[in-house]
Amino acid sequence: MGYYLKGPRTIASIRQLHGVLSNIEIQKLVSYAATQTTYEAKIAAGKTNDDIRRSKIFWLPINDDTKPLHNRIGNLVSSLNAELYNFDITMLQSIQYAEYHGSDAGTYHNHLDWAPNTINARKLSLSIQLSDDTEYEGGDLQIMMSHRDNFVASRIKGDAVIFPSFLLHGVTPVTKGVRKSLVVWVEGPEWR
Repeated sequence: MGYYLKGPRTIASIRQLHGVLSNIEIQKLVSYAATQTTYEAKIAAGKTNDDIRRSKIFWLPINDDTKPLHNRIGNLVSSLNAELYNFDITMLQSIQYAEYHGSDAGTYHNHLDWAPNTINARKLSLSIQLSDDTEYEGGDLQIMMSHRDNFVASRIKGDAVIFPSFLLHGVTPVTKGVRKSLVVWVEGPEWR
């Protein structure tokens, strides 16, 4: 499924992907995450702001255990970029594991992943669902298509969504349970 709208520099496509990760892969990731120290997610300038974002995160290191996942996601993004966007991309940033807890009303208000005037700009954003939709309430990842139309990403465990980083998006408050996801950004030279 794809949705299209005219963006500032290209036609922007949002692509929903099914079964990107298997239940076994997800269980391994969630078990690994349980052994890691998470911290409050930061927003711009390295500061936390609960009025904008309430989630716990950690960065998935690149090591022998995680390198196959990094490579697989990198190949997937390269293929989708060639098919949908043809953006000048140069690198996959580290993968972020995120949890949004209902006990904190975990949320991330509407924002852009792209920032202007940077040497390497985020160009593509990818989010992979790690929780089953029965494990939490609220917590929809919404991508703004227009002032009246939002794309809501799949809540099926293992599904993913990819979209240009210049699209406004956010996670609605989680009201019960825990929403878990992986988030990946792909960078490239600033648009000129």
